[in-house]
Amino acid sequence: MDLLYFVLLVGALVLVHELGHFAAARVFGVKVLTFSIGFGPTLLQLRGRETHYRLALLPFGGFVRLLEEPQPGHAHARGKAAEEADASADEGALREEDVGRTLQAQAIWKRVVIALAGPAMNLIAPVFLFFAVFLAPTRSVSPIIGMVLAGSPAEGVLRPGDMVVEVDGAEIDTYADLQAKIVASPGKKLHLRIARPQGDPLPGQPRGKEDYLDVAVVPRAASEPKELGGTATVGRLGIGPAQLAAAIGVRDASSPAYRAGLRTFDVITHVGGVATPRFSDVERRLRDNLGSAVPINFMRPRAVPWPTTAEGEAQTPLAEAAVLEARVAVLAPESALAVDGRGLERAGIENADLYVASVPEGSSEDRMGLRRGDRIERLDGVAVRSWQAFVEELVLGGDRTREVAWVRAGRPMTGLFRVRKEEWTDGGGAAVERYVFRTTHWTPTLPSPLEEADADVGRAIKLAFVETGSLLEYLAVSGVRLFQGKISVEAISGPIAIYDAAGRAGARGARDFVWVMALVSANLGLLNLLPIPILDGGQLLFFAIEGVTRRPLPMRARAVMTFVGLVLLVAMMAIALRNDIGRHWDGLFRPFRSVSR
Repeated sequence: MDLLYFVLLVGALVLVHELGHFAAARVFGVKVLTFSIGFGPTLLQLRGRETHYRLALLPFGGFVRLLEEPQPGHAHARGKAAEEADASADEGALREEDVGRTLQAQAIWKRVVIALAGPAMNLIAPVFLFFAVFLAPTRSVSPIIGMVLAGSPAEGVLRPGDMVVEVDGAEIDTYADLQAKIVASPGKKLHLRIARPQGDPLPGQPRGKEDYLDVAVVPRAASEPKELGGTATVGRLGIGPAQLAAAIGVRDASSPAYRAGLRTFDVITHVGGVATPRFSDVERRLRDNLGSAVPINFMRPRAVPWPTTAEGEAQTPLAEAAVLEARVAVLAPESALAVDGRGLERAGIENADLYVASVPEGSSEDRMGLRRGDRIERLDGVAVRSWQAFVEELVLGGDRTREVAWVRAGRPMTGLFRVRKEEWTDGGGAAVERYVFRTTHWTPTLPSPLEEADADVGRAIKLAFVETGSLLEYLAVSGVRLFQGKISVEAISGPIAIYDAAGRAGARGARDFVWVMALVSANLGLLNLLPIPILDGGQLLFFAIEGVTRRPLPMRARAVMTFVGLVLLVAMMAIALRNDIGRHWDGLFRPFRSVSR
């Protein structure tokens, strides 16, 4: 099946490419002698009125042979000189009816269009492929706010449960649409129309009656690393689609919660026999408690040790694992100076956002003394309101010394450290340097409910162009980085990688296969635009020289440049094949090893 998917993918993209050249030539009246998909032995052929159509065995390319002037010239083909013996009957003197129908007889701009048509078709094809993907009915997350981070621009303006209906007058259908608007608007005021439910419906339950409100928010500008290096300024509003689960933090060892046996990272499941899947449910159940004892059911994470080796040595953990143990406690919030609506605070409970869950052993923060369960209080003397803002501020500060204040079981502590700078090579072969903070918190969330979205032609067209633009930008920047030496040549992939990707995507389904096809099509289009003789970009180079000098490039010079281009292309293919074999060595030889056993 992998071979079938590979042939289908490559054959379709080659067909699209050659159809571009063929259509442009026919529009300008240039006679097309041969239209071939594939190289090597002919599998199927058809003689048209003036064009010989053929399907060959090897689907690694194709060519369109155009009518040339009788004198020695070149054919519009890529690596197929030996393939054109079938058109030898068309050589010789021009027939009277073919005068003016040769490639050389056309104006330079027409020849440029013919050469560009193939790559252009490959660059346009992803728009149609992505359109087909986005047109299919999908399940998406509704633009309902699940959480609002403390200290964020959204605090005090938006609430969990609010549904964003419009942004700056534009209708919002999914949370992804909302997030795209926020990311694209750093420091810019956004006018939101929201639907706020009356009451507090449980996840998955009908929202009931709603009030419609108009609010304004200004996303905070933040720096975000790009995939290929550098940073981008994006908007951050401090909201998320998922609602916080009822994982708690217990700050003070003298609090009622601590005395009742509750600890940081416990997950409350019931308060007084009523289910509390969300942290907001716990807050609501304890809001007006003025000191009454109430049973609390909760789950406590217990770390699971990693298995040991046969020799009894501990294995290097690939991930942290824990089991949840069911427990029960009786909690009575403080009653002294009780104020309605602050029962959670008087119980000594808060959400676990600012509590440290994991500190990498040997890290600078580990040496500073930070430990699991500590609550982050201040950074360089400034109060910390959310973990996300804390980490962003640390990373933005680079490697300068930072002062962190935290609380451990009610006891204040401080320390100095520097964020670590890490260097690595990413999956694309690019050298990456980035400041990272590996210490983490633990704030489990409830799954965001998905809703069926009907096909929307307008939205599918918009997303298709956006996705194609992002893809082309990524590929173009990757090419520039490769030329600059910022991406290793080991990132270049060849036919084995395409074969593997086509097989994997085909096995996952039509949607993934179309995505891979769009990626390969864009790659093929940009590759053919390189100014290397034997590629379409090389033909454009010849036409550019002819346009400047006002005369065709001498055949000797064209032959030399074409040979050099062929050498470069062969070298690129050799590098790609070497990289492919290196990446897929085990997969290539696994069948032979299994046979030998």
